Amino acid sequence: MGNTVTTALLIFYKTVNKVLLAYSDLVIAEFPRHMAKHQVACILLNDIQQLRVQLDKVYRAMGGDDLDPDAADILKELQQKLNCVLDEMASHFAMR
Repeated sequence: MGNTVTTALLIFYKTVNKVLLAYSDLVIAEFPRHMAKHQVACILLNDIQQLRVQLDKVYRAMGGDDLDPDAADILKELQQKLNCVLDEMASHFAMR
């Protein structure tokens, strides 16, 4: 891939990373307020799960294992962070 394209993709992936982490931080912060409402809590859990699914689709659509290693690392780390967010939320929900 050309240097310009690689640079643009890295900026795109870093932006996606920042946005999704900011959203997940907001959801985690608000989640305790909504745990009493079973349906709302499940929707929030599902939202994070869907972020993971859509991120995987983006990863595959952009080339998957053939991506630039730096770009692939950003997306893989983000996937892992979202896994941790989902685990944290599920554990809080289970303890309610």
